[in-house]
Parts: sequence; structure tokens; C-alpha cells
Amino acid sequence: MSDQPVDPDAGLDPTAAHVEPVAADALAEDVSGASFGSFIRLWWQGIRAGELGSLPIIVGLIVIVIVFGLLDDTFLTERNFTNLLLQMSAIATIAIGVVFVLLIGEIDLSVAFVSAVGGVVMTLLLRPDDPGWAWWAAILVALICTTAIGFVQALVITKAGVPSFVVTLAGLLIWSGVVLILTTQASSVGTIRIQDETAVGIANDFLSPTASSRARGRAARAGSMPSRSSSRRCRPLALQLSPSRPSGT
Repeated sequence: MSDQPVDPDAGLDPTAAHVEPVAADALAEDVSGASFGSFIRLWWQGIRAGELGSLPIIVGLIVIVIVFGLLDDTFLTERNFTNLLLQMSAIATIAIGVVFVLLIGEIDLSVAFVSAVGGVVMTLLLRPDDPGWAWWAAILVALICTTAIGFVQALVITKAGVPSFVVTLAGLLIWSGVVLILTTQASSVGTIRIQDETAVGIANDFLSPTASSRARGRAARAGSMPSRSSSRRCRPLALQLSPSRPSGT
């Protein structure tokens, strides 16, 4: 047996790639940077090809803000933006749910009156002594009613094969009638006043500074979770290929 030391690179293919580990964080940054750059390039190519997407809406909003900001000194104030957020909260909440329906190529025309059914049911249950339910129970029953309506319409669409446009258009007519019946039976003028302080406070009150700080902290932690999970997914791929050195002779 020879005492000559064995070269670990001997007998290997000189053209083979040599694998060296790199930091997972560096790879994650490269991947995210490449993805963002690719997104910008694809977005700009789509713009040049005429696929504007949501760009006209964004430009229109910017123009509206600029015009109203010049016409009224109070438009660009904290109080006015708070008022706008309060006014759009209900519609924005409904719109968030409708986005998922549109993403799968369907449509829901009944969403406005389905939400109205939930609001009317909650209001009727909150009437003092008639029946005077607790605010949380009234909200829970209203959510159950709207969920059941959506479930029934979804069954008709998926199991019976009826197009969502037809089903939700029929739902729009049906639930608008239900709202009309419920409101006219409870009030001769069709208006029912919510007198529960907690229910009114959920819609109109503001968070305290302490609660607001906690909410911002939780939102920040929730926002950082996708980046952490992306970094964890990149760790198994944290290898970099580099040309190997030819073995010595």
C-alpha cells in the first residue's frame, strides 16, 4: 500500500460544477429583487402593449385628490380623511369579498342586498324590549343569515350548474324584496334606529391611543410574516453553483 496522500479531487470530472453553500438571507434578497425587477419589466411591457389594468383608476384617484385639494383647503386634512375612511368602510369591506369572486371568473350581483339583509336582521334584534338581544348575539345571527344565503346561492351555482350571473341577479331581486318587507313591517316609514350603544360605537367610535398602538404592532408583525416564510422556503435552495477547479496533476 502506498503512503502517498490521496487528492480528494482526483478522479472527478473536471467539467463538473462545484457546489458551495451561500447564506440563505442573501439568496432570499436576490430572489426577491429579481422578482420585483421582473414584475416591473412585465408591467411596463403590458402598459406599452395597451394592457393598462388598474392604471387609469390610480391616475384618476390622484387627479381627484389634486383637484379637490386645490379647491378646498380642508380636503387634505386628517379630519376629512378620517371621515372618508368611515364612509367607505362598509363598501370597502364588501368589495374585498367580491374580489375573490371575480378572481375565479364569477360575479355576485346580490352582494349589496345580502349585506342589507344582515344589517336589517341585526337592527331588528337590537330593538329595545322587542326582542332586545345583546349586541354580540344580534351580530352573530346576522352573520349566520348572510352566510346561509351565500351558501345556498353557491350550491345552486356549483351543483345545479346555473350561471352565477343568473343566480345572483335573482338573488338581488329576492333579497331586495326581503329587505323591503322587513323594514316596512317594523316601521311605517321604513327606517329603524339603532339604539344599542355598543353597536353604534363599533361603527363610529375611535380606538384609544393604546389600542391603536397595539393594532399597529400586530399589523406590522402580520405584514412581516410573508417575508419570513419566503426566507424559510429559500433556505433549502441556498446553494450557489460555481465552475470547479481542474484537479492538479
